[in-house]
Amino acid sequence: MATPEQVDKMKAVIKKFCFIYKSDSFENPMLQQHFRNLESLVFDLMEPEQAVDLTLPKVEGMNKRLGSLVDEFEELAYPPDYKPEGKVTNRKHDNEGSGSKSPKLEYSGEGLKTHISKGTLGKFTVPMLK
Repeated sequence: MATPEQVDKMKAVIKKFCFIYKSDSFENPMLQQHFRNLESLVFDLMEPEQAVDLTLPKVEGMNKRLGSLVDEFEELAYPPDYKPEGKVTNRKHDNEGSGSKSPKLEYSGEGLKTHISKGTLGKFTVPMLK
């Protein structure tokens, strides 16, 4: 559960990110690249000019705008020994190492014949048939 200090600090961070959205300010980068490709075909250019993707976040501007608010929030929210770059411990795996959650079942030729005669072969899954 978040403390009131953490909530207040995050509200300040969000307030810094607010801006007036105008759909005209953002061009579709895929369409812009398509138009550049058509333009290069029409004018026999060797390579089309790369379109600038205006939908990508401006990280440097965001960092400048936020200042130390992010660092202050991280100090409040995460323990002092928290290191996101640290090595992640792996989960325990089955001894088989197959990655499948169900055990593999092996059937002999006679076992398969009995399933065929009973009509229960349709209930087998692909991994079971492999």
